Amino acid sequence: MCYVDASAGLTIGADSAIAHGVTIITIEHDHHEGGRIKDAGYMCRPVTIGEDVWIGAGARILGVSIGDHSVIGSGAVVTKDIPPRSVAVGVPAKVIYERKLPAARIDEGAPHSNGDGTAYGARRS
Repeated sequence: MCYVDASAGLTIGADSAIAHGVTIITIEHDHHEGGRIKDAGYMCRPVTIGEDVWIGAGARILGVSIGDHSVIGSGAVVTKDIPPRSVAVGVPAKVIYERKLPAARIDEGAPHSNGDGTAYGARRS
């Protein structure tokens, strides 16, 4: 089961996958104001998840944008925007490398292709 707070806005692109136990948060207490936490205001930051993104189990997405074709590792805590085609892992999440995708996969919008014109899992005659 996932937890999603979309109070400040949430956009999820086509062909993205979100594993179990993921938390997506768009609003949090503003602890920068000083004073008592219970009296603090809120910070609202929408979450945007691009197309063909995979978010691994147990990841935490906190008011950020995740670029198209990116992978977020299991258990990562994402506190800053992630560029397209990135693989990000850790606490806090850091980009460890850029995914190299075939041009056809990006240009033709075919994220689930075997490279021979068939979709993953498709049976050939």
